[in-house]
Amino acid sequence: MLGATAFNISAKAAIEELGSDGNKSFQTPMGTNHKFQGWADMFLATPKDDVRDVNASLSTKLLGTKLAFVYHNFKSAVGNTNYGNEYDFVIAKKFGKHYSLLAKYAYYDAQDYKTDTNKFWLQGNVNF
Repeated sequence: MLGATAFNISAKAAIEELGSDGNKSFQTPMGTNHKFQGWADMFLATPKDDVRDVNASLSTKLLGTKLAFVYHNFKSAVGNTNYGNEYDFVIAKKFGKHYSLLAKYAYYDAQDYKTDTNKFWLQGNVNF
């Protein structure tokens, strides 16, 4: 992963590859694949042909509100399977000392794998 921050904007780019031997694939049943492999959760289990995730993100804070965009391009590391692209967006805002609100959206554009998927989260937090 490479990244840089300038003018209150952070940009990152990364490549991640999870492998398999053609029958059994790398699994992280207690892992946080949601955080790293896209929020649409299409790759909670690694496909038998591996998965290579080339991703990029932009994030900033504007008027105390966190804004972020993440792009993922998924392909097989073995063979020519195009698993598709994913576009993730998040907006998060803290209110006072104890409250926060988060809205998160993921759009997975399937190519040769599974089906197109949209997911949306709205989360409120109260901390004491």
